[in-house]
Amino acid sequence: MRKNFLRILIIAIFSAICLIGCTNKEDTSNLQLDNDSTIVKDELDVLVNINETSDVEENPVGEDDVTIVEPVKYNCKEEITAASPDSGLFQIDDMIFQYGEKLSEFLAIIDKSECTYTAEYNKNQLVPAGESEQIVFCKKGEDYFSIHASNYENETIELKDCVVDIICARKASKGNIYYAGSANETITYTSIKNTLDNYEPEREYTGYDSRQNKSLAILYKIPDLKDVAKGDGLFLYEKGENLYLYFIIDIDTNELKSFLICDYEYNDLSLPW
Repeated sequence: MRKNFLRILIIAIFSAICLIGCTNKEDTSNLQLDNDSTIVKDELDVLVNINETSDVEENPVGEDDVTIVEPVKYNCKEEITAASPDSGLFQIDDMIFQYGEKLSEFLAIIDKSECTYTAEYNKNQLVPAGESEQIVFCKKGEDYFSIHASNYENETIELKDCVVDIICARKASKGNIYYAGSANETITYTSIKNTLDNYEPEREYTGYDSRQNKSLAILYKIPDLKDVAKGDGLFLYEKGENLYLYFIIDIDTNELKSFLICDYEYNDLSLPW
């Protein structure tokens, strides 16, 4: 009788253990399934959030959100306003140049400017007699002004010792170009005519730039220049040639678009500036 009781007790205990084991296994399985579901849901949420973020970044910025950085405006300096058109002075940004000086003088002025310009040149490059080099100075990636330096000597000299006989203020410098006699105002066709009222335009004609914008070119000839000495050198005026001023006017805005100064007349002035 006692043996039967023990046998029944053992069977009961074994059955309870099996029942508990099965229950725990089922609970563990359910827990794992819940965890897997949670992981999948979290991954989907991350993907959805990434897509939402991407959509926001790829959407174009509204017009109200665009920040337009206006170029720095430089006023005309008193030295330029007081100068005569035959002085050969002109201003770009905060720099005042004297036409006919050596390239080294121009480079020194450019180096002192508060603006940053980039250009490719070697000031120690050898330039044979009668030859010349052009240097284009860029500002913020755009062609801003260019300098043409020539060797008028009878022997080879370095580029820095060549004379600047052409300088062109290009269209990127619009609004910051002033020639001798300019007032501190927006330069227009009318203001040019008033400043140079002692001279008759040599010729006027129209042309198109690379973007097919129509422009008006006005050429003035400043005759009978006197020799001008400075330091240990002479300006190009000593050659007794005329000084030519080219003004390129934007027809749509009636404002000075670009400016060229040189000592000879172009047969055909192109208007890419």
